[in-house]
Amino acid sequence: MLVLLPSTTEEYMPEINAHLPEQPVKIQSF
Repeated sequence: MLVLLPSTTEEYMPEINAHLPEQPVKIQSF
């Protein structure tokens, strides 16, 4: 399982971040 913060998502997962709403949520599991 992978847990990322919004800031980390923008920095390392731009493709995934583009599909996410701009909310202070954590991404869990892929």
